[in-house]
Amino acid sequence: MSSTEHRISIVGIGSSFGADAIGLNIVHQLAAEHLQQDYPEISLEFVLCESPALLPGQIAGADTVILIDGMVSTTKPGTIHELSIEDLADEHSTTSSHAMDIVLAINLSRALDDFKLMILGVSVGADTESDTLDLALSRAYSVVLGKVLEQCSYCAIKNISPHRINELRPR
Repeated sequence: MSSTEHRISIVGIGSSFGADAIGLNIVHQLAAEHLQQDYPEISLEFVLCESPALLPGQIAGADTVILIDGMVSTTKPGTIHELSIEDLADEHSTTSSHAMDIVLAINLSRALDDFKLMILGVSVGADTESDTLDLALSRAYSVVLGKVLEQCSYCAIKNISPHRINELRPR
């Protein structure tokens, strides 16, 4: 990776068990897509974070961070919610069982590094039965993939050198 290359960390947050695993599962599937070969102008990193306390070390040096976490909500399982830190910090928020820990971890990370942040909450519905989780995962995956590809494309275009642009022009 060159020092001018844009680095995107795609982070699944949660435990390996139950509804909280949906962020980890989505990032695991994204990693299997081999997206890096489609975006040589940027560096992609797929991170499975089972504790918000580990987050600052896992995303150190990233230019863009995409956090994916499960959330209990009344929306359909698989619904994607783009959230802000303020949403997570809201004491009445139902976005995550460890929302405040994530807020503290993000704030610490931002004190150390400046990065663009996208937080994607994946609704697991109000019922966390395994059938519901499978449905949530299948509904959410394509939407999350689309958002990740959009970020990758944007960052890749920003990072293409003028020399590379000339190589890519149709002849």
